[in-house]
Amino acid sequence: MHEKETIVSLLQLMGGFVPPVLLALAGGTVRVLRGPEPCSVRQVLATVVTAAFTGYLVHLLLEPATFVPEGMRQACVGVAGYAGGQLLDIISARMCAAAKTFSPLDKSDPRG
Repeated sequence: MHEKETIVSLLQLMGGFVPPVLLALAGGTVRVLRGPEPCSVRQVLATVVTAAFTGYLVHLLLEPATFVPEGMRQACVGVAGYAGGQLLDIISARMCAAAKTFSPLDKSDPRG
């Protein structure tokens, strides 16, 4: 009986992240198919993996925002998958800027 509970728990866990990742993968795939540059297997894989990662990050950011309708959150995840690396660069720059602004270290501290 323990194995069945483990499988059910695993499926419930997967149900939380698989749908947004699949939606982000679809966005990344659309970007590859629409792209004017020549495709290579490496480029396709990099785009799709980046799309999945970026889309899941957006899903995690929007998950607590219960005031945003579910359809809007799903659309944002798909668009994030389409934007992929570009959105990841923007999020990274914003997080670094915020970290510098809210740094708890004193400016005279040699570590900062």
